[in-house]
Amino acid sequence: PIRAERNLVFRRVGDTDVTADLFRPDDDAVYPLVVVIHGGAWSAGDKWQVADHARELAQAGFVALAINYRLAPAHPMPDQIEDCRVALQWGVAQAERWRADAGRLCLWGYSAGGHLSALLATAPRAGDPSICAVVAGGAPCDFEFIPAESSALAHVFGGARAELPAAYHQASPLAQATSQAPPF
Repeated sequence: PIRAERNLVFRRVGDTDVTADLFRPDDDAVYPLVVVIHGGAWSAGDKWQVADHARELAQAGFVALAINYRLAPAHPMPDQIEDCRVALQWGVAQAERWRADAGRLCLWGYSAGGHLSALLATAPRAGDPSICAVVAGGAPCDFEFIPAESSALAHVFGGARAELPAAYHQASPLAQATSQAPPF
């Protein structure tokens, strides 16, 4: 059996609660922690979309934390990645209570969630927890190939790549990747 805790608030920004759902085997063993990040073009989606995957991870012997993040265009990049960073730090801080092994922290994401997972792993900041593995499905990893004048991602970045080249570069996991990145 699986134990679930839903709508755990891991961040409050203004009057907005950013929440997560926790899934784990219903026993007292310690399992690796996996943060599960939904897709939706950074502007749609919710943790419920990855709940089945999080439950399957729990059935396979993981503590899975399915998270939400604030959505564009109301919250442009880097708000999404900042919410994910806070979720990682919060998850590690809660690990003992959840009987999760924060030393075996993994990321799982699809589409925009895959991108956010890849960016967390390739562009860590001082104080970020160490990530030991990443599963990033359908992840856009290079925004610098987008035509400079294209407005396709203006809702996420606040403008075209020609207007904000540094933002597109900083959000590209491929541009941030080094040999220090965890396995993907």
